[in-house]
Amino acid sequence: TEIEIHAHGLELDADTSTLVLAPDAGGKYALGAAELVPGLLKGQPLVILAACHAGRTVTGAYKSWSLADAFLKAGARAVVASPNPILDQDAGAFFAELDARARASSAAQALRDLRRQPDAPAWAGDLAVFVP
Repeated sequence: TEIEIHAHGLELDADTSTLVLAPDAGGKYALGAAELVPGLLKGQPLVILAACHAGRTVTGAYKSWSLADAFLKAGARAVVASPNPILDQDAGAFFAELDARARASSAAQALRDLRRQPDAPAWAGDLAVFVP
């Protein structure tokens, strides 16, 4: 019911962000919106993207699009991501706490409460919760 990805994020020019993963047998290392087809994810998981720029949204003439949108169309119930950099040294503990709190309430409430903590990392203010 949860997917948490800690990876590097690339901000590509005319596209949404891309997650950089370990290469598969064919050498492919990137996970982008094109790989996330509708219905791919079962069980409506909460998706936490602990990656720089994973919440970047590209705005066109008639709609906006993001990697988070692709996860939602693939079946996520909510996606937490930032359009900006995330510092690695803070990410593990912060996102583990976010995941634990989101199980007891919602991702939005958990993020709100964590942002109010005096020791919350500065980049936590850039995180967004995307919902269908």
